[in-house]
Amino acid sequence: MKVGDKIKLKATLDASNRTKNRIREHGRSSFEVVCVPQHIRSMSTIAILLKTDRWLGWLPLNEIEVINDK
Repeated sequence: MKVGDKIKLKATLDASNRTKNRIREHGRSSFEVVCVPQHIRSMSTIAILLKTDRWLGWLPLNEIEVINDK
C-alpha cells in the first residue's frame, strides 16, 4: 500500500469493535491511504491512516484485511 491508494477492507475475525464499526460505518466505498503504516504509541500497535469522504482515522494493521485494491 502507498499513499493515495484506494482500498476496500474487511475486519479480521479478532478485530476490535472499534475497527469493525469504522469499516461498517465508512467502508461502503473505498478507503484512501493517507499515511503508510507506522507505529502509533497511543494505540500500541502498527496502524495505517485512512480516509473516506466523511472520516479520517487510524486502523490497526493486524485488525484489517485488504479485499480489493483499486
